[in-house]
Amino acid sequence: MAGAQELEKKKATDDEARELAANSGVLPLLLKLWTSGSAIELLETGDKENGTMTRIRAVSSIDSSENIFFLDPSTLLTRRIETVWADQTTMTTLLSDYFSEDGITLPGTFVTQGQETSEVTISTTS
Repeated sequence: MAGAQELEKKKATDDEARELAANSGVLPLLLKLWTSGSAIELLETGDKENGTMTRIRAVSSIDSSENIFFLDPSTLLTRRIETVWADQTTMTTLLSDYFSEDGITLPGTFVTQGQETSEVTISTTS
């Protein structure tokens, strides 16, 4: 953004990287749902705008939200997460521009779209 302060980059230690990954909310969201005893099922592969996707449905045992993860069937990278909360509020997160850093593959771009919020895009290259 024009005029925004540039943040100084610092390579994280292994422990810092693990903590960041554990709190990042991408794959860890599915892991949190699984470890909390949420109902998880593999849905039939379906077509969702960008072609055929593998879908995983997880209903949270904590807040009853329904989360559908759309995975690229050839890479198994998460491309989209659709969340519907108990009050029927929805949010869609699109993930793209994946890159690998020290053997860990992460999305470089997150686009979040919600009924109650404007669209937010977060991009990174490392």
